[in-house]
Amino acid sequence: MNEEFARAYGELINTFTEEFAADFYTPSKAIDWQRLVEFNSSKPTST
Repeated sequence: MNEEFARAYGELINTFTEEFAADFYTPSKAIDWQRLVEFNSSKPTST
């Protein structure tokens, strides 16, 4: 991997991780499995 790609890839992984944590972590930093399963099982909404 070249350095520019590795940096961009790392930034993207960090962004996805932060978004996942904001949406699916409980206040005690555990995964809220109920919410995650409900999200994953729901019908897509139109945008």
